[in-house]
Amino acid sequence: MEMTSGTSSVSVYEVLRDQILRGDITAGSWLREGTVAANLGVSRTPVREALQRLHADGLVDLIPRRGAQVIQLSGADIEASYDVRILLEGEAARRAAEFAVADLALLRSICTSMERELMRDDSKSFDEITRLNMEFHQHIHQSSCNKILPSLLSGIVQVSVVLHTFRHYTKLYSTSRDR
Repeated sequence: MEMTSGTSSVSVYEVLRDQILRGDITAGSWLREGTVAANLGVSRTPVREALQRLHADGLVDLIPRRGAQVIQLSGADIEASYDVRILLEGEAARRAAEFAVADLALLRSICTSMERELMRDDSKSFDEITRLNMEFHQHIHQSSCNKILPSLLSGIVQVSVVLHTFRHYTKLYSTSRDR
């Protein structure tokens, strides 16, 4: 994928982040500035800045004199992130219910769309279910009337973990539902 000259680090960041979260760039892969710059048709400067931002997001480790490596989450790492997520999302949901500002019709519509995607059961439906799930949770986070909760949760909720979970959940759900 080649980008236009003058491409900003934000554009490079978004392309790399999307590729990591979709699994196109797998855990443990090395992202070398020169290689990424050549593949995207940009200079190394926006790549370097994008890698710094991906590191701040917790998606890559920066290793001196070696480059950036896409993080590999262990089972314990995933479990720990879910423990924190449970606490924060529970608080966000409690507050959203307390302040009654969530758009319940929107939330129902998102759930209906997710169920429809689940029935399609094709490889593209996982991406759409993930997007819808993120939209659902983000709406609740925003409805918490707490400015800090949404940003804390966005740092914890990694789409790659959610996507991985949906792919396995769907197989289990389909198997148990067919009985």
